[in-house]
Parts: sequence; C-alpha cells; structure tokens
Amino acid sequence: LMAFPLFATVIWLTRVFARQMGFEPPGLTIFTDLLWGLLAIAFGFWLLLRSTHTRIDGRRRAMQLTALGTLLFALYIAIPNEREVEEGRARACAPSGDVVPFTDAYGLLWESYSEERLAKILAQGRSVFLDFTAEWCITCQVNEKVVFSSAEVRDLLTRKNVTLMRGDWTSKNPAITQALRRFGRSGVPLNVILTSPRAEPLILPNILTPGIVLEALARVP
Repeated sequence: LMAFPLFATVIWLTRVFARQMGFEPPGLTIFTDLLWGLLAIAFGFWLLLRSTHTRIDGRRRAMQLTALGTLLFALYIAIPNEREVEEGRARACAPSGDVVPFTDAYGLLWESYSEERLAKILAQGRSVFLDFTAEWCITCQVNEKVVFSSAEVRDLLTRKNVTLMRGDWTSKNPAITQALRRFGRSGVPLNVILTSPRAEPLILPNILTPGIVLEALARVP
C-alpha cells in the first residue's frame, strides 16, 4: 500500500525536475497525466486482487466498488482533453522565444510574467492579477485549485476584465526574484492585484480562499 504514495511522489518530482531543467515539451502535461492514469490503474487492480483475499462480504464489495471508481477515474485523467491537445499544438507551433498564452484547467487564460507586458497592460487602464508560483510549492497548487475552481471567482475576473499573469519560479528566474523582492517577499506563493501604475498593490495572504479573492476583486474598479 505504501508503494503507491512513493510512486506518486516520483511522478510529481519527475515533472518538477523536468521544469527545473528547462525541459518542457508541448506534451509534458499529457505525459504526466498518462503516468497518473497508469498509477491509478495499477492501484485499482491491486485493490481488486486484495478484495479476493477477504472473507467479509461488505468489505469485499466496498473494495471492488472503490477499485471500479479508481479505474474509471484513471481513464478520465489519462485520456487527453481537447484543451491540453490544443495547448500542446500551440506551444509546438510557436516560433522559438515567443510567449504563448495558456489556458488552465478551469478555462482561464493566463499570460507569462513579463515586466514590460505588465507595464503595458496597466498603462491601458486594465487591472492585473499576478500569481507567482512554482511546481514544487504545495501551497501554491492548493491555492490555485481552491480559488480558480470557484465559478464566482472566475465570473468576477471576467466581469472586471482582469488580466491574469503567472510568474513561474519552479526554476529560479532573476526577473521573478526581483519582482518578489519589490513586493517585499523572498519566495512563493505570492498573489498581487494591480489596478494602475501608481496605485498601491493589493498583496493577498499566503493562503487563499475564494472569499478572500472575491473581497479583493470587489475593490477593483
């Protein structure tokens, strides 16, 4: 049983290592999803095998149902969806050096952090939600899942026409390190809302909830 958390850790660290080494091919997300699916399939069959060794009917049925659910979930995460395929194609076809906007798992469009791009957007009178994150940062991943899975947050971001910009610090980037220091931080997670070049930045807490983000966005003109 303890082998499965170890396998899961290996898959997670494989992706972190690939990102830190600058190896991020268009199909990296699809490949890691496939690995997660294979692990879930292995766990499902392991549960089925273990269920044959128990004599308690209720426990055996519970294990078999759990195994079936795990196998169905494995198919769901292992088969690439249209968004992942299109994003992979866009990255593969983009000229070298171009920054390609990307859509996250919740349908939100993000831009990669750039000081020049940030200044340009703010000069146009648009607000920006900055998300400084890293693949190895568990708090960052939890924040993103909790906040951006909220339909209320997504709707308000759209209504306020807020530009989403993400700074990936998986491998230490001098530009992002400088930005973190400018906001008084030395690491991630860091989430900031900017409304204009002269306005005071609204720095959000390290641990986020949809309510915290909604309250902050309510102050965006």
